[in-house]
Amino acid sequence: MPALRVSRPVDPEARRREAMSRVRSTGAQGGRIDPHRAIATIDLHRRDVILAAACFAVATLLYALALPWLGRLWTAAFEALSAPLGMGGAVGQRVTSIASLTQVAVPYFVAQASAPSRTEWWITLVVTVVVVLCTIPMRSRTLPLAYALRFAAAIQATALLFFAVAPARFPYDLAGYVSGMMLVGAMLIGIVPLVLALTFYLIDVGWTRKVALTVLVMTHLAVLVPLQYALQSVVIVHASLIVLPLCFVMFGLLPEIMVLVALFGWGMSWRPGRARGTRQ
Repeated sequence: MPALRVSRPVDPEARRREAMSRVRSTGAQGGRIDPHRAIATIDLHRRDVILAAACFAVATLLYALALPWLGRLWTAAFEALSAPLGMGGAVGQRVTSIASLTQVAVPYFVAQASAPSRTEWWITLVVTVVVVLCTIPMRSRTLPLAYALRFAAAIQATALLFFAVAPARFPYDLAGYVSGMMLVGAMLIGIVPLVLALTFYLIDVGWTRKVALTVLVMTHLAVLVPLQYALQSVVIVHASLIVLPLCFVMFGLLPEIMVLVALFGWGMSWRPGRARGTRQ
């Protein structure tokens, strides 16, 4: 008598989960997607977590204590640059931050920026159109640059439309923009230890390198921020408020975040401190 075969009921949900698991680890060309080398070699220990928390706490506390001195340095830099740039002096606006425990002076130039004149509006329009036309023949390797230029042109086009319709209703001035963005820059520097604590501090590269990268990123941004907005002040004063939206979107927080990502990526390329196999 032949043996009876008992078939198990098909579980559609289990098959779906199995199929989704295969899809998640399969590349576009059918190959297997392995974990990133920074994750594949992680051998997290309790001391790594403790060190990450300690580095974060110490770096944040030291930065909070150094904020008043940082504001004075930024104000001194603006005062030193105001005469060569013809900006008529600088003012440091004191702002209370971090749960009202410390203050920072965010500087701005005395020079005022006005709404665009008719000539400035038309010049900006012509330059925007020329930029878009220059992106048409861009192909292959220069295509990312073309997309970036078109995005910038789209932002400038919205500014052109606004100042053509209601120039008197533009809600921002140069002093408010610069001081506000300088304060945002100071806050961004303050969260660098938190970002690194959740990512880079957990990687085994040695505590001295973790401290070195933290100091490097925060120092780089501390120098970049005042120079960045001093340059933008000059551009906006001479080109009028019509370029302020472009400066905000393309040259505000974006360069600062790119600096953080670039230096973080460099740090992730350092060799691990403990021998745990070859990184793939």
